[in-house]
Amino acid sequence: MPNQANKRSRIATHVDAVRPEFEGELWAVPVPRRGVCPLVITRGLRKSADVDLVYAYLQPKLYDTAPNPDAIGSPETWGMTWLGLISTTPLRKGRWTRCGPLPGFDPAHWPVPPARHSVVNECEPVELWGQHPWGEMWSVETTGDEPTMTIVSNTAATREEALQFPKTQVVTAASQLEKSLVDYFAGRKSSFWDMPLILNKTSKDLFQHWEQHAQRVRSSPDAVLPPMLPAGKKTDRGLKAGMWMGLPLTGGGFGAALLVEKPPKHLRFMADAVVMAMRRRWDRWPRLEDLSMLTPADVVLVAQTSMICVRDGRWRVLGAQSDFDPQAWVWPLPFAQTPEGKKSGQVSVSTSQGVIVVSVDPDILNLDPLAGQRCSGMSSYGAIEADAPRIMAGTHWCQTGASESKEAIVNPTHFAAWRRINDAIRDAIVRNGGKSPA
Repeated sequence: MPNQANKRSRIATHVDAVRPEFEGELWAVPVPRRGVCPLVITRGLRKSADVDLVYAYLQPKLYDTAPNPDAIGSPETWGMTWLGLISTTPLRKGRWTRCGPLPGFDPAHWPVPPARHSVVNECEPVELWGQHPWGEMWSVETTGDEPTMTIVSNTAATREEALQFPKTQVVTAASQLEKSLVDYFAGRKSSFWDMPLILNKTSKDLFQHWEQHAQRVRSSPDAVLPPMLPAGKKTDRGLKAGMWMGLPLTGGGFGAALLVEKPPKHLRFMADAVVMAMRRRWDRWPRLEDLSMLTPADVVLVAQTSMICVRDGRWRVLGAQSDFDPQAWVWPLPFAQTPEGKKSGQVSVSTSQGVIVVSVDPDILNLDPLAGQRCSGMSSYGAIEADAPRIMAGTHWCQTGASESKEAIVNPTHFAAWRRINDAIRDAIVRNGGKSPA
């Protein structure tokens, strides 16, 4: 018996030694002027992790002081919980208070569940859901059993099927979660710029349903990730034109986007990359060989966006196009026009010397009157994930009469127009003694 006890002790010690950082710990999240809420880190940070994220359960219950780990109980008994990924910064910097490890913590009792995803604003009355031409576009996203934004399966679902799963959120700034808790306990509706606190019901039956679905999906051959670059800052900073990325599509399945340029700062608007999303949908993650034969004729939209999606691992880099030609994958330079300028051909363009006004042949500009608008703003990566399937289905707002503007639509004829317009703008800038914008 002593030998068996020593063996069990050695196993327990080994498990503790390799347990990811913060896993199984209880923390107190401050709710200014109200108290604290308990938060349990259920999947910690591995030493080999590409991204600084941990998975957490938060109990939406106020405590006057830091709660006792012995008294927090099981999440099945909470009734409601917040679920999500959080950065470890507030843990490392001491902004949140460490209460201690949960006794006998077992990750199996705190699952990483599949999550529902849609274009529905669930804060609105259910009667308003699906009022847009594209409907509700539900799917169930399943990750590995770890703290990651990389999903292994994105299954189309009905509203009823999707609502059987929780909704998870990602918090990269501690104040973001704290502010949402203040609003929640005050009974206030979150502003446009704030994160609403989305709570999920918990019960033994729900946990069992989530776990059965996750195990079935995670064991499927289609859930195996293809070769891809690591997530994280290094890959983000090393991105270059000609790199292919896979991404989940709203409503289910996966798509692809090609990074066509990292524009200079004077051409950026809250974004660091110009990408072209493809008119394709796969049931699983596409592989580089699935993408290498695609051409500009397969592009569905072009937009400036932030590669934070690559840093955090929701979009993954699959590799580079070996014969990438910037002229074949040309993107429209941003420029602005006044109503008078549209008649005379005057355009305002950002250059490294500042904004200048030049004259361009109006007939050339009319080859694509919306060219200057297409990449003049910033699209979130979530908007690209939703807009690509909308356009493929013909239900996007610019296809259904909701707007006369068609800037979201890209077709093969646009590329020839953009080459002529870009060349004309560059020539006009040089004639005026300036430097080309790109």
